[in-house]
Amino acid sequence: MVRVAFRFHGAELEQIRDVRDMLNFNSELDAARYLMRRGLEVMQSTLTSRRVQEKMAAIISPESMVKAIIGAGYEPDPEAAKAIVEETK
Repeated sequence: MVRVAFRFHGAELEQIRDVRDMLNFNSELDAARYLMRRGLEVMQSTLTSRRVQEKMAAIISPESMVKAIIGAGYEPDPEAAKAIVEETK
């Protein structure tokens, strides 16, 4: 459970009141809660994708990927490898 306290004023409060009136909520708190839930629903796919990418980054390092590629039979061109190393300096 998370407790949050916000102070809305100006344009933000006006938008919350518009949502309250439009959807017949009893209070600004209900309207703000609704907007927060809807925002989280909209962002759910982005948040899920980010979590998956973070987990993959924690499990798979660039070095392990290179080892797997070489282990699968790919042999890098030595000249291309030197050029990449030079570019990163």
